[in-house]
Amino acid sequence: LEAQLTACDAAKAAALARGYELEQELKNEKSSRESTHAMLTIREKELTSSKMSADDAGKKLEQQQMTFDREMNDLRTQLGQEMVVSHENKSKFTTISEQFQDLKTKFAVSEEMCKASKAQVDRLEVDMKEKVEHVERLEKDREAANLKIVEMQTRMDCKEQQHSQ
Repeated sequence: LEAQLTACDAAKAAALARGYELEQELKNEKSSRESTHAMLTIREKELTSSKMSADDAGKKLEQQQMTFDREMNDLRTQLGQEMVVSHENKSKFTTISEQFQDLKTKFAVSEEMCKASKAQVDRLEVDMKEKVEHVERLEKDREAANLKIVEMQTRMDCKEQQHSQ
């Protein structure tokens, strides 16, 4: 009986040590999860900022498009008038045509900027999704560790009941 008590005490000490190890692992996981959560918060702010930048770029692009359309209509009108006047005004036609090309170039540059902003938002969304999945995996691991701790505690309680009987 004394040997059984000694074995039971040794098992209890081993279970307590393992419980302490699991508790330390859980603290480490919690710290890691908090760090990941902080990183996700930062990424979320970056994503919000990028979305706002993309929205601003989109609004700017719309304004530029309206200006472009307005200037384009003005230039077309001027072009038509200049062509009707005569061949003497050919230099004016050339100038208007160059302005038109400049506007097309500006519009293309603005469009590329908008595409680049959208690509950045897309990359941040993918990164955020990966971080969320990582946090979910950490939470599952934490739940598994909690279940192990409960199981170990139940075993220890059972051993203590046997020991007291």
